[in-house]
This record gives sequence, structure tokens and C-alpha cells, in this order.
Amino acid sequence: MLCSNLLAPDCPPNVLSVQAVSSRSIRVTWSPLRDSKHCRLNGALRGYKVFYILNKHGSRVMYQYVRSKWTSATVVTGLDKYTEYRVQVLAYTTKDGPLSKVPCASTSANARKKENFSYLALVLALSLCQTFSRRNKISCACVCVASENKALMPAALQLTRIV
Repeated sequence: MLCSNLLAPDCPPNVLSVQAVSSRSIRVTWSPLRDSKHCRLNGALRGYKVFYILNKHGSRVMYQYVRSKWTSATVVTGLDKYTEYRVQVLAYTTKDGPLSKVPCASTSANARKKENFSYLALVLALSLCQTFSRRNKISCACVCVASENKALMPAALQLTRIV
């Protein structure tokens, strides 16, 4: 009789999305595996592996460990610019489970444009704020937040009359 902790999960994670974050990175999101009557984990889930390979004539399979059973997304970095990749995810216990279906994603030229736009919007907001505050004797604070791609975006300008 085999010990169940020596077996791999019965089913793969369901890849929910693969999106370009920048010209050299993609975000992969999947649904975490849960032990159920439809999918047995067959042991303690240790984490996930995200495999990625060039879609055109790619022969080198690369992967990234996600060493947490609670994590269901990761950003794969260091990719070739503006290139399409095939992505698969598997869950592992002491052994690897089956690979997910194969979605594709491209590192994007548009993601870089969004990063540049975010920075320009921030610089413009700060510049306008400083100019306005000097002319009208108003103190100015620019509140910024990190957007989805970690770029700073002006979220609010606070103007206060100096007495």
C-alpha cells in the first residue's frame, strides 16, 4: 500500500489569467487547489510551479517556484521584450501534479507606455500643485498610490490656504 503523502495532486490548478505587466514581465493568476472529492491533493500541498516557454520555436522550458500553498498569483520577470510565452501551472506535494491547460501571453509594449504615462501624470500633478501653491499662498500635498503595475499615480491633491 502506498503512503498518500508520496503521491502528487490529482488535478492541475485552473489558470485564471496571464497578463503583461511590462515589456519584460507577466502576471499569472490561478485558482488555488483544495482537497475535494473531485480533486485529491494526496498529501500536504507545498506550493506551485509556474512553467513558461517561448511560444515560437521555444525549446527551453523555464519555471518559477511559488513556495506557498496560500499564494495564487506571481509575476514572472526577466522575460524577452514583446515576446509571446506559453504558461502552465502545477501544484506539488512531494511530487509534481499535472500541468494546467496552456494559455499564452505576450510581454507588452503597451505596459511600458502605461508606466511612462503614470510617471508623467505624477510629475505634471506635482508641478501644477507647486505652481498653484506659490501663486495663491496655498500649501499643497500630492497623495500618491501604487497602481497595479507598482507605478505611482496621483490619487488626490490637497490644497490648504495658508493663513
